[in-house]
Amino acid sequence: MGSDKRIFKEFLESTFRISDREWDQLEHHFESQELSAGEYFVREGKICRHLGWIAEGVMRYTRFEESGEQTTCYFASETDFAGDPVSFDARKPSTMNIHAVTDCTLFTLSYEANQAMLKEVARYREVMAAIDRKTTMDLMQQRDWLINRDAASRYQYFIDQYPHILRRVPLGHIASFLDITPQSLSRLRKQTL
Repeated sequence: MGSDKRIFKEFLESTFRISDREWDQLEHHFESQELSAGEYFVREGKICRHLGWIAEGVMRYTRFEESGEQTTCYFASETDFAGDPVSFDARKPSTMNIHAVTDCTLFTLSYEANQAMLKEVARYREVMAAIDRKTTMDLMQQRDWLINRDAASRYQYFIDQYPHILRRVPLGHIASFLDITPQSLSRLRKQTL
């Protein structure tokens, strides 16, 4: 595994129009981090110490229900950002869990590095605001199709929008995300084959 920062730079250039000068200011603040499948990036009850950009792999956002079961809230994969910005910014314990479903490589940013970039890089606030907007819009779109559609429609949308995740995560995680039983998911899969 492992990635060099060139793919991260290319993403920032194409998505946020980061200049070479801005990249030179940003680049040394990001560290490469490897996570093995099952390893946590953020744990409920602990402060989120880093934000990350996923270069390789799939991560899963979860929460524990009162029953003790873990529910999948969101998947993140290549070119997505990962972390709990509320916990990160406020330095308070997170209310979520984020862990690697597959082996992952991330480029991470510590709280201290984030504070330094806010002072050093003029456009950094603008870039962070754009990341927040994109993440919020993605979550709103996801919530809409999860709430307002039947199980078959939710599964079809998942197939259409996330084929790269479908092949890489356990079906139980997908069933949890779609809020259906594994048996229902199995039936839906057979109908679409």
